Amino acid sequence: MSVFLFTLCIAPLVRIMRLALEGGLALGLGAGAAVLLLSLAVNLALWPIYALAEGWQEDERALQRRMAAKLAEIRAVYQGRERYMFVRALYRLHGYHPLLSLRSALGLLIQIPFFLAAYNLLSQAPELAGQNFWIIGDLARPDALFSLGSLQINLLPLLMTGVNLLSAAVYSSRLSRRDKVQLYALSALFLILLYQAAAGLLLYWTCNNIFSLFKNFYYLKYVYTDSRPRRAEEPGPGLLERLRGWLAAWPDAPLAVMELALVLLSVTLMIVDGRFFRLSTGVYDQFIFMLPALLAALLAVLLRSRKLRQEEDLAAVRHIHGLISILFFLYTLGNLSGRRVAPILPLLHSVIYIAALAFLLFWLLSLPRISKPGLWLARGSRKLISEHEGRRLFQAAILPAASLIFLYHPALLYASDPDFFTDPPAELLGYLVFFAMTAIGLSSLALRRCPPAGRPLLGAGMAWLSMIMLFHSFVLIVDYGVLEGHVLPLAHKLQNWSNIPADLTLGLLLALGLGRLLRRGKATALAASLRGLAALVILLALGQILQAEPQNPKPAASPGKPPAYAERLFTFSGSGNNIVVIMLDQFTGEHLGLLMEQEPGLMAAFDGFTWYRDNLSPGNRTHVSLPGMLGGPAYNPPEVNARTDRPLEEIRNEAYAVLPNILLPQGYDVIVTHLDALQPEIFGKFCPRASEILITGNTESAFLPWWLDKAGEPAPAPRSDSWFMAMCGLFKSAPLSLRQGIYSQGNWMNSIPAHHYRTKAGYAQLEALTDFFRIRPESAPAFKYIHSDLTHAPWEIDADCRPTGSFSGMTVTPDGVILEHLWAEKCALRLVSRWLDQLKTEGIYDRAQIILVADHGYRDAPGLLRLEDLDGLGGAYNMRGSALLLVKNFAERHPLEVSDLLMSSSDILPLICRAQKGLCGDWEYDDPLLQDETRPRRRTYSNGPANHLRHDRLLSFDDYLVEGSIYKRESWSKMPPAGR
Repeated sequence: MSVFLFTLCIAPLVRIMRLALEGGLALGLGAGAAVLLLSLAVNLALWPIYALAEGWQEDERALQRRMAAKLAEIRAVYQGRERYMFVRALYRLHGYHPLLSLRSALGLLIQIPFFLAAYNLLSQAPELAGQNFWIIGDLARPDALFSLGSLQINLLPLLMTGVNLLSAAVYSSRLSRRDKVQLYALSALFLILLYQAAAGLLLYWTCNNIFSLFKNFYYLKYVYTDSRPRRAEEPGPGLLERLRGWLAAWPDAPLAVMELALVLLSVTLMIVDGRFFRLSTGVYDQFIFMLPALLAALLAVLLRSRKLRQEEDLAAVRHIHGLISILFFLYTLGNLSGRRVAPILPLLHSVIYIAALAFLLFWLLSLPRISKPGLWLARGSRKLISEHEGRRLFQAAILPAASLIFLYHPALLYASDPDFFTDPPAELLGYLVFFAMTAIGLSSLALRRCPPAGRPLLGAGMAWLSMIMLFHSFVLIVDYGVLEGHVLPLAHKLQNWSNIPADLTLGLLLALGLGRLLRRGKATALAASLRGLAALVILLALGQILQAEPQNPKPAASPGKPPAYAERLFTFSGSGNNIVVIMLDQFTGEHLGLLMEQEPGLMAAFDGFTWYRDNLSPGNRTHVSLPGMLGGPAYNPPEVNARTDRPLEEIRNEAYAVLPNILLPQGYDVIVTHLDALQPEIFGKFCPRASEILITGNTESAFLPWWLDKAGEPAPAPRSDSWFMAMCGLFKSAPLSLRQGIYSQGNWMNSIPAHHYRTKAGYAQLEALTDFFRIRPESAPAFKYIHSDLTHAPWEIDADCRPTGSFSGMTVTPDGVILEHLWAEKCALRLVSRWLDQLKTEGIYDRAQIILVADHGYRDAPGLLRLEDLDGLGGAYNMRGSALLLVKNFAERHPLEVSDLLMSSSDILPLICRAQKGLCGDWEYDDPLLQDETRPRRRTYSNGPANHLRHDRLLSFDDYLVEGSIYKRESWSKMPPAGR
């Protein structure tokens, strides 16, 4: 349906607006001027419609003003059906119908398709890519004109909002308070939605707003000159007078003072004792945690005043903040004492924070009406929501919340990479359903224990929280990158300064909308809608988790024993050649220089090797790079995306078959481990002798039980992935400012299963390379592709190369290197060097070609991080291009050499073919080592966070052509999208 509506309504507008934009560019105008001309043309074309809508709106308001006094009289005297009949008679007398108000909305409605068309056009217009305008460097990206430390501040969204507010102030000078609030809230919403939008789109919309501002000035001065002046309101008592009145005759003073003192003492201890910020999740996270709690404590003083104590339905709520204050104090003491009560402190953090935010929003809604008798929200809930309706609303609202946390988001996570999780889909589903039912049952028990007078407020609060979760799950989606193990690549977005204002704005808007629905008696309809949304969420979750099947099932392993294929995997030919490719996942190539300086002994171990320090990965993720690494440059992402003959799964398996098809006819024993999305039935189509190949799944986890027994460590207690997935669901559903506490620097509130010892598993496999090393003098030549995750995040290893089994966070040096990553890389090289010594001792070192390569690096390469300060590279994903490439050819013995040749991780196959003449037969390849001024090297790099199991193309977001060193900005240029 959405595609149909887009094709019918939006696509023609996009086409027309593109013609206008291209016309402006054809006139010789710059891209920025063309955008301004587009905005002016759209506004001039819509002027007659705006004028018609303004006329209708003014007519409707004039009718409302004429009927206002009589309507107020009717509503004050009559109730129920009598009121309805008199209001209907008044409407007939004045020729008014409520549907007439829809005519006045035409001006807003007509802007919606044009805004969507502009968003579709200008957010991804290739005409704007790399084009500057005035002080804006690139119209296709956020302007980022200012920075505070590492925080980039976009100026255009703030300018747009300023113009919006000024225009709203001019336009609403004749309107009611409700209309003003709606206009100001709309301005805030646009700020949130468009803050990270492309500068070209913001330039267009800001120009629209300036046009609207002048239009409003014109209407106010020349069209609405006969409008009645507003009645001046009598000044009310000042803030001090109100405070004196509230604090008079205050029986709960001792308790309120204790609550406030506890919170103030907790905040003081946090700030004074620097250990707190080292023990917890960071300075930023703690300050955004403290601020709502402190403000809530100050505002809770009002809850102890005599006037508000008279509200019976707040009898239970009055004491909640006292409990929160105590929990806040205990949380602070727990952190400062260093006693890490693992499951409790993060949970306390989340409970306190969400309760404090709820208090702030509660009082923000209530304070404007606090001078009137009673409390607005409580009074309204008592009149418009019965105890029965509140209970039904709570029961309905808990369903989508539980479904999102325990079903929908975990299902999406599982479907993104089923091979990562150890639990079968049915078992995972059972656990998650149990968690959801438990949450619903405990919530229902809490509802039963709540006093009947408080159930309307509890139901409204749960509905508000569910609406927030639904918005964050389906509307306000933030991309933190695809999980690298348990680490978010773009975790720095969690510390965005705008998170708290965005949460408060969204919460306020949803609370206003909820209050409006409840005042109109729509509690039952809202409950039905929430139940329907919950059913839809459950269906989506079931569809995701049931259709996702692991592509590489994990091999079974007996406790304390290696897998059955260990001998073949680590046996080498004593008379034939051995080709070994060890893929060290996420090894940042630039780090090798640092490691060689720190460990000079490694240089001697790697004699005969050449380090290509200017090596570029084909892409930023394993599944993006792997086809090119094993199939050659013809399977790099731009080439794959340009192909339309086959779906991606076939092209990928075709790439995996290239090397076996070359080596098997030459008599090689071929062994490959842990290939992403390898599908045997498809692979067999392209490799006729596939049955002769040893193809394994995740060999690392298969060697872990053996290594734990050897190291004398107990086997990890079996724990399900389900709780970790539930924490990810809570993360995706939670307010933006709360997510930092849930993520906890990759700790996920201590929910990571014990059997996910990724570093220990990687360590186990590389140690098995030495322990199970065998030579068969008369065996066939061997090719082995060994995938190692030892160097992949999260890094659970210390500086002395001891696996710790727990991820303690990331320590970043001033030049951007992550020490934990560096330690893991050092450990991997130490283990490989032990195996190299064995090859030398057994006399087959010269009969081996050994390639140590990485599919991509991490964003801790100092040379690439320096490029982030320059425009046009597209953010953190592009900083993963520095990948390891360390090559030893047959019969080479010399000190470790460093080469500045421009290489790519997709050069593995050409390097293998080059090392043995005639090995590859008629297969044609470009020799990557033949580089000179007449043969410049052209390499490509692609950002491709798309899920390789869910799309039929790689769908890389950005493809780059790199002509020259990857560490020079002038070498990089963006490629046009091919085949998309």
